[in-house]
Amino acid sequence: MRRAAGKAQAEIASVLKIKQPSVSKIEKQADMYLSTLKSCVEAIGGQLELVVRLPSIPERIDTRQLPT
Repeated sequence: MRRAAGKAQAEIASVLKIKQPSVSKIEKQADMYLSTLKSCVEAIGGQLELVVRLPSIPERIDTRQLPT
């Protein structure tokens, strides 16, 4: 995603306030926290959306409108 957005690891590191080798490590991980993914996506100017599909719930639910 970072490459597709035309961003360098150093740029992402600066936004996330971490060092460039840490960005490299994050990119090589097979698994990560959603919060880490969200931060990385936002650092390249994106917005993370999570979609869960359940056979018992055919309609789409906008979680932004659910009570917290």
